[in-house]
Amino acid sequence: RMSVAQVKQRVPGCVFFEPGREDAEGRRPYGLLLAVNPRRLDKEAVKVIEVDGHEDRRFVWFEVGGTRVGAFYLPPAHPDEYVEEALCSIDRHVSPGRPLLICGDLNARHPCW
Repeated sequence: RMSVAQVKQRVPGCVFFEPGREDAEGRRPYGLLLAVNPRRLDKEAVKVIEVDGHEDRRFVWFEVGGTRVGAFYLPPAHPDEYVEEALCSIDRHVSPGRPLLICGDLNARHPCW
């Protein structure tokens, strides 16, 4: 098991890494990571805009070269309120004329999703 600092050191271009909370066996089976290919983009050009305050860290928003990027972890087992919070975060980041990219694990079962 690696610490956040060890991951950032071992993953070239790591901009953001937030492991999920530990399960019963002490593992962190999920999390959010943003890594930038240093040959394509300077990682300093990536800004963290918003991080979900929940301990599960279900989403994080970045600004990359003028594009707003939302990275989500919403598996099927998450309750409806998690999906609703994620949808509200998308509403907060939609802006006319600014590109928006949404990516991640989007398997949540919700009628609005």
